[in-house]
Amino acid sequence: MFFFPRRNKEAEKIARAHMRPAWVRLPLMLIFFIGMGTLVSFHFERRLEFLESKSSFWDETGRVSDTEHSRLNRHIRRFRGAWGMPVIIHIRKDTVLLPEKMNPNTLFIGVSPTRGDAVILLPPLASRALKAGDAQPGIRHGMERELGLCARDGNPVSCLENTLSQLDSVLQ
Repeated sequence: MFFFPRRNKEAEKIARAHMRPAWVRLPLMLIFFIGMGTLVSFHFERRLEFLESKSSFWDETGRVSDTEHSRLNRHIRRFRGAWGMPVIIHIRKDTVLLPEKMNPNTLFIGVSPTRGDAVILLPPLASRALKAGDAQPGIRHGMERELGLCARDGNPVSCLENTLSQLDSVLQ
């Protein structure tokens, strides 16, 4: 019997004597699979958070440290959580350019510290809310001018954090 070898009944008897009962094996298997599912979920959640942070902030100048980068990403995540709109921030060496492909519901903030330029592109609903609210007219242009001057004179990351905080307070 080449395909069906003879069973070793002695080995099966020993294995059966030392095997855990089914009422012990089932909960252990459930605990194992639930634990593995939790670990996989945690891993992919962290990985998605990392990828979102890489795609939401881009520094062409290379002057932003890792601590400032993580601090700004916390502000971006908090803003996204509060308002549900994705945020893209670019710090450019020269002229601020809009991304080629951008979701229309995305808040874009571009800064050029060397030129003192800034661009804030609001999603349509947010821009209508600013126009319809009690805010003074031209608030976006004032924020752009203030952000450009602040970024030219100081640290662009703190200026961006202040701009996000101002937008948060104006949109409330």
